[in-house]
Amino acid sequence: MNYILTLIVHTTMNQPRRKSVAGPAHLGLAELQPVRAAPTGLGPRRNEPDESETASKGIPESGGGFKKSRGPKDNTTIEGKCTVLSSVECGADQLCCQYNEDFTMYAGGGVDGNIKIFNSETNDMLMNLSDSEVQGRTASVTCIKHRPVTKTYPINNCFTCTYVNGLVKCWNYNFKECVYTIRESRQTYGLTYHPRLPKFITYGDNMKIYLYDEETKVQERVLQASDRKEVHDGPISRVFAGRFNPRSNYEFLTGGWDDLVHLWDLRAPHAVKYISGVHLCGEGLDINKKGTEILTCSWRAEDQLQLWDYSTFKLISTFYPDVHTSKLYCGRFMNSEFLSCCGGDTALIRVVDLQTSYSSVVIHNLPSAVYHLNIGPSKGAKTKAADDDSRQKGDVTRVPKLCYTCGRKLVQIDFV
Repeated sequence: MNYILTLIVHTTMNQPRRKSVAGPAHLGLAELQPVRAAPTGLGPRRNEPDESETASKGIPESGGGFKKSRGPKDNTTIEGKCTVLSSVECGADQLCCQYNEDFTMYAGGGVDGNIKIFNSETNDMLMNLSDSEVQGRTASVTCIKHRPVTKTYPINNCFTCTYVNGLVKCWNYNFKECVYTIRESRQTYGLTYHPRLPKFITYGDNMKIYLYDEETKVQERVLQASDRKEVHDGPISRVFAGRFNPRSNYEFLTGGWDDLVHLWDLRAPHAVKYISGVHLCGEGLDINKKGTEILTCSWRAEDQLQLWDYSTFKLISTFYPDVHTSKLYCGRFMNSEFLSCCGGDTALIRVVDLQTSYSSVVIHNLPSAVYHLNIGPSKGAKTKAADDDSRQKGDVTRVPKLCYTCGRKLVQIDFV
């Protein structure tokens, strides 16, 4: 199955046109409009998947709904010291997942508009969050996040979610009710919280970044490219990823189909810097806790996993596949020593040791593409011996567990 988070494209847009599909198609597409190439000079181009690659067994029938299929046989193979903690069936393909603030629950967002929440230990389903605005295939869940926990802003027991029909909903999972709803006139693909303040950004198919104040529910800023076509100071295609710098109150990154990762400063009207040649089709963008390095995960045939210097935007290294290659959707720093990434074509998850640049754990031959993953609780601080570079190569005992989406399932894995 070669579908993705891009559940989009029923409508045409005033944006650069590609000669071929820019990214893999999601099963929620009834029609897929061809999109032409962005202007030259934005980084290396590559062959995009054709219609045969993006075709899926789950394409909607003409009468509405989805064709049901058993899906590919599960021949999942685990290489490395990893164990599967749980695998729960959700009834519909899952596009995103998220642990709650204290990691006692995890949630999955499906193409049917439902958010299912499970107990992290027993894996019992606790609730389903949905209402009349989001039910059905036109309102697939594209992102689930919670506000970062700080001394000033403690746990509020809420998930904030985006939907492809432009809704942004905050759900209180203790009371199973929607706290507030923001309605955007676009297809909304994700949101990212500010690391310290009660603010967040959303992004989608109209090439604009919206900044909201969560306490007042007011849209404070609309960030976009200028009219100067010769300057790359904003997105020129759909935006799928955003990330605030954890060490800054003003700076954040965005990326998407235009092969550019932009650096934004809230004190400036437009983006102030960019990286070219990074083709994002999901949340394949992260910044380490020190705010010094950028991780990018591209949907392309080569150079998918790369590390960049934040201050100079220069490439530090490219992590080449050990054996199994994959076009990537999502990636995260797990701690200061490891990162993880996931993708499709072929469907796999990698846990990469930053010390050796090789994979410590690889899960491959998965039955469906992995669109999203979320990192679990930290396993504690380093010991003094660990700080003295005594960690053995391939030692993953300090790597936190994670949750990932795989077809209609949410899976938790841990490392031993």
